[in-house]
Amino acid sequence: MRNRSGCHLGTTAPEQFNIFWTSETLCWRLQSENWRLITVAKRRSKVKLMADAPKFRIDIPSFKIPVFVSSPSQKNRNEEQEKSCFIILSLLQKYRMEWRALGQSDYPSRLPLREVMTIMQHCAGGIVLGFEQTRLCIHNGQGNVEHSPLLTQPVPKVASFPTPWNHLEAGMMFARGLPMLVFKDAGINGGIFDTGVTDVFIHTMPKEPMAKAELDALDLMFQNWAARVRRHYYGE
Repeated sequence: MRNRSGCHLGTTAPEQFNIFWTSETLCWRLQSENWRLITVAKRRSKVKLMADAPKFRIDIPSFKIPVFVSSPSQKNRNEEQEKSCFIILSLLQKYRMEWRALGQSDYPSRLPLREVMTIMQHCAGGIVLGFEQTRLCIHNGQGNVEHSPLLTQPVPKVASFPTPWNHLEAGMMFARGLPMLVFKDAGINGGIFDTGVTDVFIHTMPKEPMAKAELDALDLMFQNWAARVRRHYYGE
């Protein structure tokens, strides 16, 4: 069989049609398969992108029991005192406690003492940090200590004093019956820091670096105190 140009086709018309139809079908199928593969790839990439995309979620903070910490504000603490505060704060966080203090976690909108009372109403425990805030050196210009005849005990050459707010806030904690921990720097005495004034033991301020045995003893002390704070909070 010849076409219009006279070339021999070598097949019959039905066979030629079948070949042409088959080629068309194959081309169409190939195109369809390509589109299908492209569509599947797009869908998979979309699913992958959706899986890799950050999911929206609300991070609800875990509950911490508030405790009142009587301490000078951060601007009134030196570097060594800041390290001591970090040790205390780390233990508070370990036992799920929240540091509350006027001028540090809370800021006054009324009279400061009334604000302290308001904050303390929602606290289940208290910590007193007796940091040295004032240092008094007594001498007569020649390096000798002057003694007054009215004093029955010799006056030390150097006297250290904490912030007066330690005594005010500690008295309020004691009046509310809050479980307390009291720490003091070397040389701090008087008021809440005198032994036997309350039933609370006066501890030495933790300082860095701490030996493992000292840190373990401090952790055990916090563990016992935290248990009393929880009982006070839940009214047990």
